[in-house]
Amino acid sequence: MKNKMPLQFLLILLGIFLLAGTASTEETTPAATIRFNWGLIHQDKNGVQKILDFSSSPEIATGDSLRIYVRPLENVYVYLYLFDSSKDIALVFPESPDFYEQQPSFLGNEFYIPSSETWFDIVDPTGIENFYLLAASERLISLEKATAKYMNDEGNAELRATLLEEIKQIRQSHSNFTKIAEKGISIAGTMRTRAISTIGEATMVEAETFYSKTLRLKHD
Repeated sequence: MKNKMPLQFLLILLGIFLLAGTASTEETTPAATIRFNWGLIHQDKNGVQKILDFSSSPEIATGDSLRIYVRPLENVYVYLYLFDSSKDIALVFPESPDFYEQQPSFLGNEFYIPSSETWFDIVDPTGIENFYLLAASERLISLEKATAKYMNDEGNAELRATLLEEIKQIRQSHSNFTKIAEKGISIAGTMRTRAISTIGEATMVEAETFYSKTLRLKHD
């Protein structure tokens, strides 16, 4: 009996260490569950194109143009809104609040907004243009409903405020989801222009279940 007790004790300790090591690995290396690419492509009055870098504070001017690039890749629903210098809010992506219900096979597709050959024109008034980018592993149904109500009555200030509050609340409720990875990726050859390979990099995002970012443009 005296010789068996130390062996049993060592086996118990070994089991504890193995369990602790497994738990530690699971905590420090969570698997990313959503993945997508995005980019804002800017064209100035001279036709020079570049992908905007939001690590700084990009500036745009009246008469410039913008094109949006989005590619949902894995287990993700992406939403992009513009809150412009006129204090109006608009859904930029997807094209409609019921898009994900009507288009179940969207993963892997590349989307250019308004299209791969057209642009959004930057017009007055000047000020701050905010894009709200949200992505989640599940559809944000309450956001889709608030968006649909506002789009049916865009002059309704109360519905506008409700939509903005919904965006705010969703972002706040997911504020603890901070484990994300962002890296630059080339989108050369995906647009019908030879200049695409020289205009910069889009961003690939990998996150656990939720991602949110405010893209702020200074419009002079």
